[in-house]
Amino acid sequence: MKLIPYLYHGPQSSVTVRIIGSNKEEQELEVVLYPGREVSLPEKHDYTEALLAQKLLTLPPTTAKLVKADVKAKEQKDDGR
Repeated sequence: MKLIPYLYHGPQSSVTVRIIGSNKEEQELEVVLYPGREVSLPEKHDYTEALLAQKLLTLPPTTAKLVKADVKAKEQKDDGR
């Protein structure tokens, strides 16, 4: 599962996230969340999506630029350009 860097905007916290590793085995990822600090979380995970919905996570500026560039490239590819 791909880990994406985010900026965390909530209270200090920690969590154990269960993910499926590259070898298809379940793994546990220990994450400590500090306000205003960067944290790497699984891209498509229920916990990540919940924090995003609560607006407790945002993409850091450099990652946001990369994501926008990827979306633009995909749109151009879909348009046949």
